[in-house]
Parts: sequence; C-alpha cells; structure tokens
Amino acid sequence: IAMRTWIQRISCVLLIAVVVAGCGATEEIAWQEGDDYLLRFMPEPGQSYHVESVEEQQTGIAVMGQQIDQAQQTTQEFTYEAREVADDGTVTVAITPTRMRMSMEGPGGQQQFDTDDERVPPLFQPMTAMVGQTVTTRIAPTGEVSDVEGLEAVREIAQERIEDLPNPEQAEAMQGQLETMFGEDMVLESLKSGVRPHREAPVSVGTSWTVDHTTSMMMPVDVSTTYTLERVEDEIAYLSLEGTMEGEEDDADMMGGMGGASVDMSLSGTQTGTMEVDLPTGMVRSMNVEHETEGSGSMEVPEEAADQIDADQLDMTITTTGTTELTIRESE
Repeated sequence: IAMRTWIQRISCVLLIAVVVAGCGATEEIAWQEGDDYLLRFMPEPGQSYHVESVEEQQTGIAVMGQQIDQAQQTTQEFTYEAREVADDGTVTVAITPTRMRMSMEGPGGQQQFDTDDERVPPLFQPMTAMVGQTVTTRIAPTGEVSDVEGLEAVREIAQERIEDLPNPEQAEAMQGQLETMFGEDMVLESLKSGVRPHREAPVSVGTSWTVDHTTSMMMPVDVSTTYTLERVEDEIAYLSLEGTMEGEEDDADMMGGMGGASVDMSLSGTQTGTMEVDLPTGMVRSMNVEHETEGSGSMEVPEEAADQIDADQLDMTITTTGTTELTIRESE
C-alpha cells in the first residue's frame, strides 16, 4: 500500500508539472514576431496546390497609317507541388501545366483553343507543349527563383508539333521562336517576373516595401513594385500593390526581325492591385492586378525597302490595358 501511495504521489506531481508547463508555455509561430509578420515562402514538402491564372489584355498598334486592335484572354491551370526544402530554406517546386485556354480577336478574325479539346488548331499546338509536362525550379524564402529543369522534353514535343505543321512558312517562323518560347533563360525569366511580396525582414500592418527587378519583354524593362501590408486576419495577409515599368532599347528585334526590320522602342506603364498571402506557407492565395502600358518607336527597314516606304509611316505606338487574376487553393 505504501509503495502504491508513493507511486500515486509521484504521478500526481508529474501531472501537475505537465499541466503547469503547458499553461505557461506560448506556442511558437514561425511567421509572427510580436506584432510583426514574416512574409516568407515556406511551404512544407508534399504540399500541393491548384493554380488558375486568367489574363485579359487589349492591345492597340498604330503603324503605317493603320490602327490594329486585338483582344486576348488566356487561362492557364497547373499544379504546384513543394518537393523538398534545403538547409537554407530554398524549396524545390514542381510545376505541371494541366490546361490552357485562349481566345483572340483581331484583324484576322477570332481564334480560340482549349487543350481539353483534341481539336486544337495546328498553329497553336507547339505553344501548348508544356501541358502535362513537369518542370522544377527552386524558390528561396525571400522569393528569388533559381534554376529550371525539365524543359528538354517540352522542346522535343514542340519540335515534333512544328514539323507536323501543314504550312512550311508557319513552321519556319515557329522554329525560329522555339528557343524563345521554351529555352531555360526565357522560362526562368518568366518565373522571376511574377509578383514577389516575400522579404527577409518582418513587417507590421501599414508597412510598405519596394521590390525592383528587370524583366525582358520586347526589350529589357525595369519594374518597381511597392507592397503595403493592409491587415492580417485568420493567418492571411492582405496586401495592396502599385508599380511602374520603364524600358528603352535601340534596334530592338521584333518577332525575329520582321523581315529584317528593327525598332527603336521605349515603353512605360503602371500596375495596381491587391493580393492575399497565406502566412504559414507564404503561398499567394489570390491576386487581382490591373495594368496599363504605352510604347512608341520608330521602325528601321532594310535598305532595299527604304525607298518604297515613307519614313513618317515607320513611327509606331503601342498601348495595352489588361487585368490578371490568380487563384490558388490547396489540392485535395
């Protein structure tokens, strides 16, 4: 009886100690430091997401006395899986496009396709070579993207589809753009050019910070985006963003040279929007951005064609307006 009583007393003391320790301890939250929050990219290995991006754009080009207007909507769906995390927090991410839809209306009429429909027009089939193929990249906690792997299979599929094009001229033109569309540098540049609200230092509600980077569209473009943490609710950071873009280049190569033509171009624009970031993982849950750009340039043509074209007609202006909507949800 004495032994049993002693054991019971010891058990009671241990139980009280555990309860007291539990009541006094504060659960550590990796994404919060007091009133400050950490906006870092840190999904756990195995976490998978479904992403849908919808981009609408209206473009107007005035050149050689003509006004060319075009409207385009592109919808892309893909899965996004965190595979492993390095000691420095860099996450290896696997990206697999699963569907692509596009509708375009312009001087040539209306064209559209959906990769879920087997009747994708031949001209668009090389563009959809990434659907169903997985590429991997690495993303640091502060959002920097490095390396991209898996594009060899994509280029092989695109090459086969280019060779199957019925129009030799279209096939030749598409062949010249193959590396532009699916080269490592271009795809990595595309991944880097997305919005990146992540940062090393913690932020509090009301804090603003600016991220600068250079992307390549028709020319190198300097992009500056300022983010502001508006509020935090239920582990979601609500941000606003506004930004500018500026670019200028002489002898810009337009669409493979446009028959030997080059353009002296300048470009400027603005973007404004909102986004939601999941604090525990740093994943962007949704985003809505409006953008406007204006560009002007002067085209230079080969000497053999210069005497056939009025120099004043070689000036051109380009305007674009559009929206980008992004929604991300964890895969079931």
